[in-house]
Amino acid sequence: MGDYRWTDEQLAIAGCRDPIIVVEAGAGCAKTSSLDLYARSHPGDEMLYLAFNKSVKEEATKRFPRNVRCQTTHGAAYGRFGIQYTKSGKLGNPRATEVQKIFPGMTAVAAGIVLATVSSFCNSASPEIEEEHALEALNGRAEYPINHVIDAAKALWGMMEDTGNLGVKMPHDGYLKLFQLSKPRLSQRVILLDEAQDANPVTLDIIAQQTHARRVYVGDSHQAIYGFRGAVDALSSFDDATRFRLTGSFRFGQGLAGLATALLHEWGGADFPLIGLGKYPTVFSVDADRTHAFLCRTNGGIFERAVYTARSGRPYGFVGGIEGYKFDQILDVYYLMSRELHRIRDGYIRSFETYDEIVRYSEEMDDGELKSVVKVVKEYGSEVPSLVDLVKRNATAFGAIETVSPSLISGGMVFFSTVHKAKGLEWLDVILGDDFVRLEMQPQKLGPPKGPSKEEVNILYVAMTRAKRGLQLPEQVRAWLSETDQWHLARSASRTEEPVVVVDSKAVTVETNPSHQTDGEITRGVRRSVKIVQTRPLREVAEEARVDRVNEAANVMFSTLSEMETALRSHIDEHLDTLGVITGPMADWFESKAKAYREMAIKGETQVD
Repeated sequence: MGDYRWTDEQLAIAGCRDPIIVVEAGAGCAKTSSLDLYARSHPGDEMLYLAFNKSVKEEATKRFPRNVRCQTTHGAAYGRFGIQYTKSGKLGNPRATEVQKIFPGMTAVAAGIVLATVSSFCNSASPEIEEEHALEALNGRAEYPINHVIDAAKALWGMMEDTGNLGVKMPHDGYLKLFQLSKPRLSQRVILLDEAQDANPVTLDIIAQQTHARRVYVGDSHQAIYGFRGAVDALSSFDDATRFRLTGSFRFGQGLAGLATALLHEWGGADFPLIGLGKYPTVFSVDADRTHAFLCRTNGGIFERAVYTARSGRPYGFVGGIEGYKFDQILDVYYLMSRELHRIRDGYIRSFETYDEIVRYSEEMDDGELKSVVKVVKEYGSEVPSLVDLVKRNATAFGAIETVSPSLISGGMVFFSTVHKAKGLEWLDVILGDDFVRLEMQPQKLGPPKGPSKEEVNILYVAMTRAKRGLQLPEQVRAWLSETDQWHLARSASRTEEPVVVVDSKAVTVETNPSHQTDGEITRGVRRSVKIVQTRPLREVAEEARVDRVNEAANVMFSTLSEMETALRSHIDEHLDTLGVITGPMADWFESKAKAYREMAIKGETQVD
């Protein structure tokens, strides 16, 4: 397995066999590497790794050992339910225009509410459409009777289920809902859920049904940014779970870690610090002429900066492909405003009769993306067609970021991305756009002032923590630092100071390991940890080193036992039940002896019977 060292936080997780395990991992804290270690520590257990999207699943397939099957949550459901809707030609996202055709006389807003009710149901763990789903969709609109909304939503869901009814599409979340309602039993003995903070109740219910399996939930509550899809923070919902934390970030230095900690403590309710263990000291400035990422909250913000970059003639590209940034929708909304209705290609935009109607709809439905498109059209007016053409014509297409040619990197490539598309990625230098939330209390018509929503704070936190070295902050964050007299957070980061970590209330300095971990690298071997330069008495250091060697030996011994079990299983498939009876007690015996070995070693004893 090679000489690979792990942190004590990661080793504690790898050795746990409790039925429900929850791991809170900060940005860049190698959570996927920790799951990889967990899988390699239990090679005799068949595991299912559930990923949030296809790209994460494909990356996981490359890195995880053979005892782990990697799937998306929708992939697990597609074979049983999704494929039938593909064959019938009705798999896709239903539109308000389809709903209006089903219910004559229904307005676009009302159709959107009915669709939102069905969507809320599909994302929930509920067995049927209920009042709570309609209330969520209505969002306080009293002019639409709730019983009418529920009746329409139930009728629409029935039409979606019917493979023979091609008048309305079945969304991907719809067949996942059918999978959950079927109460499936997955065959694996361990379920690993990555990005658990972004899981929706329907996914969590599917996993909760697997009572025969050990369940490991890993994520970062402060990276929960998919509430608009019905996601809930699963990490805080288990009272009986064994909990761990990963606080050492291998992505960035202590400067950015300190700023992120301050942001989350003041606005996100966090109660623990991030420790910066990255290779580079943080610098809160970016040379815009060099390669960097430009991240925005909205597609509209991306478009505005892309126009500037395209006019400059430098290379640029869009994470995930330019098609995902809805620039054609900007063009269609412009055609709606200019009354060139015959040019509109998007059926959704065509369903609005006037530009004023789509503006009103975006505000009433609080559709952030649509509002950003409307803002761009209002700002650029008749220039929109030529600017969309300019941005699309000069964009550089690329696949994975690591495949971009060195010539483009050296030529000052700009990587454009929204925060949601950038999640899980990292760059050396990052510039943040100015469309993020303001960090201040806002007066309300009724009640006391309110601060920014937790999800908007999370989005800013995710954006900030994509940087490994340089981070150019938006005006909103600079204003907060100035108003709260916290500019020292940014100033101190420019100095190459060693960060200080508290361990058992005794200060030690932490020196960054040059070959640091990231969630993007394949990790192999037994152990790895950051190098600890101790400032405590030598006797304490020696005792800790002895315990460290004991832990290492215990982990190697347990790994060997697990590998023996795997080998036996591959040769005696017909006797799996008998083998399980044998190896179960063996593992329990070994764990008890390993625990006793550690405890007695700490006390200074030398023998374990």
